[in-house]
Amino acid sequence: MRQCRLWRRLGDHAVTGQSNCVDGAYPQASLVQATDGNFYGTVVGGGQNGIGAVYKVTPSGSLTTLYSFHNSDGSEPFGGLIQARDGNLYGTTNQGGRSGYGTVFRLGAIRPCATCRP
Repeated sequence: MRQCRLWRRLGDHAVTGQSNCVDGAYPQASLVQATDGNFYGTVVGGGQNGIGAVYKVTPSGSLTTLYSFHNSDGSEPFGGLIQARDGNLYGTTNQGGRSGYGTVFRLGAIRPCATCRP
């Protein structure tokens, strides 16, 4: 797989439509801005295994791929993410998991920067 430039502009949340990208491709849902001020989203293609990923973009435009799906834990996360009161981000996948019909997943607690330690 090749490295692709996932993030282009924060203003319209543009993400690549190229295939075979380790950092993700084909976003289908809106980004969510979490309490830490960063933006989080999912892509249905790309990632380390080519079946979707979760990523973070800082307000200054720095991109980090946080998680790549492995099929046993889900694949193709078509829906967006939500942040619950517990600070975790939650989402769903369209396929994969034990039955092959998708999963509900949780991404660890996202804390406001005021409580983060360097």
